[in-house]
Amino acid sequence: QSCFSKYVNPSQKNAILNILNKNNIEVLNSNFKCCGQIQYALGNQKEYEKLEKHNSKIINNFNGDYIIFDCISCYNNVLKYSNIDKSKLILVEDLLNKIEMPEQQKSLNIVYHQACQEEKAPKILKKMNCQRINNNCCGGMLPFYIENKNLSKKISIKNIENILRQNPKYILTSCQYCKL
Repeated sequence: QSCFSKYVNPSQKNAILNILNKNNIEVLNSNFKCCGQIQYALGNQKEYEKLEKHNSKIINNFNGDYIIFDCISCYNNVLKYSNIDKSKLILVEDLLNKIEMPEQQKSLNIVYHQACQEEKAPKILKKMNCQRINNNCCGGMLPFYIENKNLSKKISIKNIENILRQNPKYILTSCQYCKL
């Protein structure tokens, strides 16, 4: 679980666990720590290396099928770690894509905000008949927000207005910063 779902939005973690449990996917809790992205962005290389070393040991000693990430920022950052088995890493939406979806979930009015660090939208969105908005940056990435609060707010407002014009029942994104 990402720092965001652990400390800011635990209901996200609970919702993901509920979906995985309903699909008979056993989830083991690990001692995985923060991916270190913020420490790296703020120039705290020593703390970043400490987190990378700790998390790399967990990845390389993991005996399950997948290490599931609920945050694309964390996932992309961990992919940059050296000397890890990347084949064990998966985004939750990619794992969910492997699961058959109930019919009622295929007709929801969903708009997806594609995060700027996301190369392509998750395949599961096609199963859900999701409209997709590619808004580029939401303005919410923490280091950018800290340095450019006014510009960040303007970008966020524009993106929210674009999404709300679609009149969605649900708004999805894989990025924790975009959710803020």
